[in-house]
Amino acid sequence: MGMFAALYGFGWWRVRQQSRRHRLATRWRLASYYGGLFSLALALLSPIDLLGGQLLIMHMVQHKILVMLAAPLLWLGNPFPIILWALPLPARRSFTTLLVRDSFFRRLLTAATQPIICWLLFVFTYIGWHDVGLYNLALRVPWVHDIEHITFFGTALLFWWPVVNGAPHLHKALPYWVRIIYLIAFVPPNAIAGFAIANSPDVIYTYYASVPRIWGFSAIEDQAWGGAIMWIWSSEMMIQAAIIMLGVSFYREKRQKTAQERNQQRKRGMLVGTIVAVALAAIFHPAGAEAHGGGTPQLSNVPAGPYHLFAWTSPEPWRVGSAHTTVAITKLLDDGQETPVSGVQVMVIYAPVGQPAQAVRATAVEQTGAKTGFYEADAVLPAAGEWQVAVEVSGIDGNGSVLFRVQVLPANSFNWWLIGGGVLVALVAIGVWGTRKRGAGTINGRPERGTAGSVL
Repeated sequence: MGMFAALYGFGWWRVRQQSRRHRLATRWRLASYYGGLFSLALALLSPIDLLGGQLLIMHMVQHKILVMLAAPLLWLGNPFPIILWALPLPARRSFTTLLVRDSFFRRLLTAATQPIICWLLFVFTYIGWHDVGLYNLALRVPWVHDIEHITFFGTALLFWWPVVNGAPHLHKALPYWVRIIYLIAFVPPNAIAGFAIANSPDVIYTYYASVPRIWGFSAIEDQAWGGAIMWIWSSEMMIQAAIIMLGVSFYREKRQKTAQERNQQRKRGMLVGTIVAVALAAIFHPAGAEAHGGGTPQLSNVPAGPYHLFAWTSPEPWRVGSAHTTVAITKLLDDGQETPVSGVQVMVIYAPVGQPAQAVRATAVEQTGAKTGFYEADAVLPAAGEWQVAVEVSGIDGNGSVLFRVQVLPANSFNWWLIGGGVLVALVAIGVWGTRKRGAGTINGRPERGTAGSVL
């Protein structure tokens, strides 16, 4: 546990140093993860573990801490990407290679961790260990007791994985109503088992009848309280988790509607400004005008590992000399919305088709401010012909690459951008002149009677 605590702390610090927005390494995730480790230590390394051999009550409390507190708190810390950043680069690449899209290991893990399989494994393990023979054996044989705790905790991690939806994201995020049903479905088998233990007229787990009763409870009273803890407390915790899921669902739905309304207002308010900005950029900085969707689209929402890529090229067409490529990277969130991806490495490789030895490599530079998620690369192409462009992305969520081809024409001696910019300036000047002429029939900014301005 100390090793995982150190790895998570170091990885959290590294992510905080390299990310400006701190979405991944938040303080509440840090508190959740260390809270999970504390719960794990409380269950296994505190006097609770010793008392569990004397009282069924404490044994039940120990199990609840393992499966109801430690497991979900650890998942809320989102440990996979954080700990990954604590590892050296070669080890980090090895782990991400295992989980790239379409790899055998990822397909195998995806098939084995379907939500229904996780639910069944946990429920059968949880209920199965309360069998009279297995439970008594675990209390009498230490290594069997260790296996009991390992399987409890391991299957609990599987159970809570689709509920919290922590990384790695092997499956599509479950809708919140499905997560609520998933949690509530655990209550009936748990309540039935706990009710049967609490109301049994005889001592079921005979091991507790053989130990000294030094705490003032008889074995049958201890059993009744232990069964009640399993029956009531565990069911109540699952219902509380379902209520939390319901609240999160309402909150996200409300936030999504608010964001959509704000986006619509922002789009309407910025429409005129965007048109003017693009026009000015076309005059003073042609390459910039074609970036971020203003250039020629080459890729549109193309999957590349865990990411989705968009790409534009400028100027249009490409000619021998400088070439500009803009790449936008997004990924899907738990609620199905796309979000820009920052902090990844993007390499753009230009190569004449059939001549990989003449490849030109350029590292795309991430844009800042409002251009989060956009990366721009510039290169000098020495020859005309058909060129293949490879965009390679490497980040904490995995790696991905896509290809597209562009025809490069011979160099042109005319600066068409300058000519086009001059024409645009001329059109603007004509428009301004015409507006002034129409406004000549006004006095102090008001239309003069008898002029065309008075009609308006």
